[in-house]
Amino acid sequence: MPTSVRGATGIVGTNPEYLGAATDSTIVYDTSNYDETNHSAQIGMAATFVAGAAVGAAEAGLGTTEAVFAGVIDRVEGDGTCSLQVKGGMSCAYNTVSPPTVGGSITADGAGKVRAPSAATGRGVVVSLDTVNHIAYFYCY
Repeated sequence: MPTSVRGATGIVGTNPEYLGAATDSTIVYDTSNYDETNHSAQIGMAATFVAGAAVGAAEAGLGTTEAVFAGVIDRVEGDGTCSLQVKGGMSCAYNTVSPPTVGGSITADGAGKVRAPSAATGRGVVVSLDTVNHIAYFYCY
């Protein structure tokens, strides 16, 4: 049974696809202050693909301002790898200085949030914003 897309939170988890990647120094396996299931305080943050990965391998990090949004961090492992949700319905905190707009696309802000693109090409489509908690709900395909 498909998840309803009528409510903003109804899109989260719709048709998800995940990708494993190595992590750079900005994504860390954290045993002191972490999500006990997914092993990092950075679960749910926006990630980008970074240069320097071995040929044929993906490497993820928090990126830089307006880097292409790759996905939301789903899990971090102690061996320096992570899992990103790269497709489907997702949610992530947004940058309040450059907030995305409903119907617009997103880029990463370099600090684990999404933002509206200014000069860069964005990804996905924003379907709803929680302006109280600063959460964007979006769909990437």
